[in-house]
Amino acid sequence: MVFIILTWMIYAQNIQITTPQNQTIEGVVIINNEGKMLGITDHNGEFPASVLENSSYIILNHRNLEQDSVWVKNIQNQKIVVQKIREQNLPEVIINPNKDYITLNGYFNSYVINTGEFNIFIDGVMEVVLDKKTNKLKKTIVKEYRSFILENAKADRKVVSSFVFDNFSEIPKLKDVDNILLGKSEDNRKTSFNNEIDYIKKDNALTNKDLKIFGYVLRNLSYEERYSFTKSPATAKNWLQYKKNSQLELKHKSEDGFAKLTFFTNFYPQDISFKNKNEIDEGVKFNKNKSQYKTQYWLNEENASIYNTLSNLFKDNFKLQQ
Repeated sequence: MVFIILTWMIYAQNIQITTPQNQTIEGVVIINNEGKMLGITDHNGEFPASVLENSSYIILNHRNLEQDSVWVKNIQNQKIVVQKIREQNLPEVIINPNKDYITLNGYFNSYVINTGEFNIFIDGVMEVVLDKKTNKLKKTIVKEYRSFILENAKADRKVVSSFVFDNFSEIPKLKDVDNILLGKSEDNRKTSFNNEIDYIKKDNALTNKDLKIFGYVLRNLSYEERYSFTKSPATAKNWLQYKKNSQLELKHKSEDGFAKLTFFTNFYPQDISFKNKNEIDEGVKFNKNKSQYKTQYWLNEENASIYNTLSNLFKDNFKLQQ
């Protein structure tokens, strides 16, 4: 009885991921020893301890962290301390008065998770073009990308957990960034632990309510969109990252339980420059069934982080779309 009570107390709490300086880390992906995603840390760097109940060790994956494996039995005081963290800062650039546009080049990725299993992973390089005078978003351009789809020959339309939701992957749209840069955003503004500024938009629908459509049942649909800047006021030069996270629960009408679907889209600016219209190319047209790249952008240590984790876990099932 005592053992049961102690186990319940341990797994009823949250675990927090921090640096040695006690900085909490949001957005750390928690993957178990079987390759299933268990969760992702919230704005306090926390995730439910209950997800670890059947895991011997976990993999921590985050763009700004050295990838780390943690034995569950070694976690103490509901805290995991990570030793290394990389800082993200755009290089300094001198404003050119003869150029019409501010351009931000950066790395993006998008992936879908179905009940802990990764379905599809897309990553690449894109360019964000802003009007220098007005700060308005002119366009986003995909420069190059790779697409990986987790093959599943046992897909059954009556078993949602067997689906590969490759049609739900998306390129970051970033449609609200100009309002933020112009100071017109109505999104919730929040200051994080290290004085970064986050602009957050979120919504929930069908909370504990079922929507029946075409033989399927949906519930608990939610999303959160977040633009983060290193300081206030928000400018193109201190734009840190963009994140979108959507979730829903879905099942076929004949199933007893729901599959949990999670969709992630991220963009990380890496360099800033100034250009005129004739210096901006059209990029490539995105097609999830065909990779298009001309450089090995994935060899950058930060860009490689999440892909290396997934490809090591799923190996031959992680197919590059040629």
